[in-house]
Amino acid sequence: MSYAQLSTAKRNRLYELKTTTSLSLHAIGRELGRDVSTISRELGHNRSEEGGC
Repeated sequence: MSYAQLSTAKRNRLYELKTTTSLSLHAIGRELGRDVSTISRELGHNRSEEGGC
């Protein structure tokens, strides 16, 4: 299994999609060409303490 970090551009696109659309994590993953677990993990790592994105 290979691992590659999200680029800054993909990370920015992820947060744009999450905050401005009602797309599911699966749909965002398809849009970015990444597995849903990567999307979920990225959002979890960068969640503020208030629970927002």
